[in-house]
Amino acid sequence: MRALFPVALLSLTGCDQLQQALHLKPPSGSLSRVDLTRSPTVDQLASYGCFTYIGNAICSPLGFHKPAKADLQFSFDLVFDIHNPNKSVAIPLVDLLLGFTAFSDQNLGSVCLSFCDPDDASCVPSSDSEDACEVKKAQNVDQPADLIPTVDDLLSLAADAQDGEIGNGQWRTIPGGQDVESHITFDLGIDTFLGLADDLLNDAADDLVKGRPLKLEIPYTAEGSMFFDVPDLGRKAVGFGPFADTWTLK
Repeated sequence: MRALFPVALLSLTGCDQLQQALHLKPPSGSLSRVDLTRSPTVDQLASYGCFTYIGNAICSPLGFHKPAKADLQFSFDLVFDIHNPNKSVAIPLVDLLLGFTAFSDQNLGSVCLSFCDPDDASCVPSSDSEDACEVKKAQNVDQPADLIPTVDDLLSLAADAQDGEIGNGQWRTIPGGQDVESHITFDLGIDTFLGLADDLLNDAADDLVKGRPLKLEIPYTAEGSMFFDVPDLGRKAVGFGPFADTWTLK
């Protein structure tokens, strides 16, 4: 009988693990808001448009100054609410695929961000890693669209995120049974964005020269997928969005 006890114990442990695996569920998540954390003023954009579309001969005598492109940077913070329904199992988030549209549905840019072990001192989240964010290789849960990373520079991981300030530890593992609010910041490529904003900047420059009140509105849409590795269940893609709103510059 003594020899059978360890075998019985191992069998019981195996049953517990099987029961746990059968009851595991993928995390749920949603994009709760998009916060504009850095942007030029409406005067800066209008002045840039004045020199670009109207010309120095008119804009300089009026006392306008063309801002440097570095002063026209846009950064925005995505805020996610993530829930892990499995009380005893932590679930790692491995990739995030973000699709972002500014002004119209004709200029979608997307980027894939891969996370790494937060205990690794050399860990730096990477963009568009090979074989990451492949929706077709994941079991999809509420997937909004089949996005793929694009080759343009509309979206990039913000510089401070590359210094490890995005809370990679929170992103990497969602504790069992807990809700986590996670933030990640992206930049808009200045040249690409200014190209998309061509008509808007032209109109703003005209308003500036004619002394009309300035107002700039930038409609946008964000959507994508969060990829989790769920023990015994495999890779799960949890879709978020589309989340649509408008930034109003002052």
